[in-house]
Amino acid sequence: PRGRTVMELKDEMPEGTDIKRVSNLRQGIEEARRLAGEKGCVVVAGSVVLAGEVLEVLREDGFEV
Repeated sequence: PRGRTVMELKDEMPEGTDIKRVSNLRQGIEEARRLAGEKGCVVVAGSVVLAGEVLEVLREDGFEV
């Protein structure tokens, strides 16, 4: 649902879930990729606007999307 804070979402996650808070989308993508490692996978969930912003960052980083 819209408008939930990070802490509200964290309360609904399974115990032991590690949540990282970053100041911008690019940092979030970089941190997620670092945590996933070379063979890992990063899933981004959210609005169409968020998806568009993620695609823009990936294109800037040279990914073909």
